[in-house]
Amino acid sequence: MGEPDEVRYRLLGTLEVRTGDDDWCGIARAKWRGLLAVLLVTPNRVVPTEELQRQLWPDTSRRAARKLVQQYVGHLRRALADTDGAVIRTRPCGYELRARPGELDAERFLAAMGAGRRALALGDPVTAARQLSGALGIWRGTAFADVADIPAVTVEAARLNECRLIAAEGWICAELATGNCDTVVPEAAALVAANPVRERLSELLMIALYRTGRQADALGVFHHLRRVLREELGLDPGHGVQSLARTILRGQPVDARRLLAAPGAPVAG
Repeated sequence: MGEPDEVRYRLLGTLEVRTGDDDWCGIARAKWRGLLAVLLVTPNRVVPTEELQRQLWPDTSRRAARKLVQQYVGHLRRALADTDGAVIRTRPCGYELRARPGELDAERFLAAMGAGRRALALGDPVTAARQLSGALGIWRGTAFADVADIPAVTVEAARLNECRLIAAEGWICAELATGNCDTVVPEAAALVAANPVRERLSELLMIALYRTGRQADALGVFHHLRRVLREELGLDPGHGVQSLARTILRGQPVDARRLLAAPGAPVAG
């Protein structure tokens, strides 16, 4: 899905800013990117100067860090062509990045993801698949991919990356519910390889393989999951995945409720 014209800031990949109708550019200096990222984590809210100091210059004296904040805000304003300070506004206790609704790609992603999950919960997998595919299409890489070692940004990146996985699980559920089993096997297998202890992804891959007549491969996914969980976490797969493995072993139909359950939520056996 193409991004709407209103999007100005890309967070879902390397950090980029729209400079023209179709022109995107990165922020050259690491500290400038870091400052912009911290402000984008909470747009339209004041970030206290002391918080910016803690996030960006934790080992610098308070007085020196305050000067650095002022200096780098000036650099960032020039990079954003914010000559009048209308985008990054100076407030009595800090700075606020003003953003209109829809200017952040993360906001667009979360809205489409929410619509897709609601459609899936209402039993409309066709709409769910379309919405979730569009949401996933906004991503270009891991969130804030070129911003490192800033606590607030690390936390937000982890949250967004987790939402991406939940959206992917929902998309797989929707495609399986519409019968597109062959379509999802490669994507599901890649996700399982990248997230080997995430049981829901393994469960969905097992269903996809089983529905395409690959019973042995589906059971192989279960055995691999069980081995990885035991080696890395000292745990066994949950009841739902074990129940699914028994269903596949017996050659019985898979309960459709497994596909229409809320992505990211546990599924009853």
